[in-house]
Amino acid sequence: MTRVAIAPTLDVTPIGANGKALPSSGNSDEIQTIGSVGGEYFTQDQLAVTAGRMANPKSAHEMVATAETAKLAGWHLGETVRMGDFTVAQINSGVNPATARPALKFSAKLVGLVVFSNQVAADDIDRNATTYQLLTPALTQRLRTGATYPDYGLRLRGGSRDVAAVERKIIRLVPRGTPYAFLVTSVTEGQVERSS
Repeated sequence: MTRVAIAPTLDVTPIGANGKALPSSGNSDEIQTIGSVGGEYFTQDQLAVTAGRMANPKSAHEMVATAETAKLAGWHLGETVRMGDFTVAQINSGVNPATARPALKFSAKLVGLVVFSNQVAADDIDRNATTYQLLTPALTQRLRTGATYPDYGLRLRGGSRDVAAVERKIIRLVPRGTPYAFLVTSVTEGQVERSS
């Protein structure tokens, strides 16, 4: 391997002036907030920007989202959204995100609408009902106490020819019964290019 980058899931929700979650479609389970560590989706496995621009990875006040997320949440480009992040400790204690106050509060401006490579290649059978908002590495660092369920992005020295060998090694390391899935970006990119 030459590089590992991570995209953790963050338990983030839009909040109102009272600091509590807004009772809106923006809190739907259909929207997943992910962060970036090591440049995932910024310098590795980059996203396609369809409107606006990519968020500045050094800014703790910017984000991007898929068009589906923006529509579900009622956000528009240039809007600054107040949000709260629940820590892993809060979630494990059984806190109700709909009524509790998040541990951390922040605001982020929606600066771009993006498409993930696996969204472009997905057909109606493969399409996932989840949509995404992506926070910058700087903001992810600030929210690290709420990071869970990471996706790992591996850049292999030998490129796609080493994928099968690396997958076998990872499978041997993962505890029996632990769910895992592999997505080979080079294969997805090829599907995208052929579908154009």
